[in-house]
Amino acid sequence: PADIPEKLAGIRAKVESLGKYAAGKGLALSALCAGYALSEPGVDKVVMGVDGLKNFRENMDGLKAFFAADRSGQKADLEGFAETDEKIILPQNWNKQLR
Repeated sequence: PADIPEKLAGIRAKVESLGKYAAGKGLALSALCAGYALSEPGVDKVVMGVDGLKNFRENMDGLKAFFAADRSGQKADLEGFAETDEKIILPQNWNKQLR
């Protein structure tokens, strides 16, 4: 969360909490987010940026762990982390002044 730009600071606390939730499940935050998206009906692809082969392997290992983990109750848990502020969820708004 420290690397979240100041213009998106409003999401920092939520990302920190989500990271703690992921760690409590033994998962990397990136694996939790990508795995959750992939487990949603109608989603068959997720694009993840990587900065090298090591990072790619970490992401793949994380996704394997996500799908191998007990996910009972997860959907209800994660609904509390939903973000609806369009200033944050729509990239075209990121360079506009955020309140």
